[in-house]
Amino acid sequence: MPHLNREFNKTLSEIPVDRLRLLEDRIICRIVKRPRRMGRFFVAGTWEYAVKTSIGRVLRLGEGYHGPLKTGDYVIYETWMGREAPSPDETLIILRPDHIMALIDVDESP
Repeated sequence: MPHLNREFNKTLSEIPVDRLRLLEDRIICRIVKRPRRMGRFFVAGTWEYAVKTSIGRVLRLGEGYHGPLKTGDYVIYETWMGREAPSPDETLIILRPDHIMALIDVDESP
């Protein structure tokens, strides 16, 4: 049997989201970040200077999830819940439905 490191040598950050198959009722979200504010000025918009919030955008839903959420919704989740999966471009978090506290109703009309 081949060793796992030789067979699969990618980290979680190198796996595209569309290749993840979520088990049961899990939800994967992109963590929404906002720029850090210093006084009246905003620091340059790099990821190192962004402040993490408890707001996420739903990217995928597990096959066993049957609820009101759909892909693209913005949600507020509990701060210390879920499993973060950093990637070069964004930070993802895998949540359960009971970690989500609210659904943000975004009005897209002008």
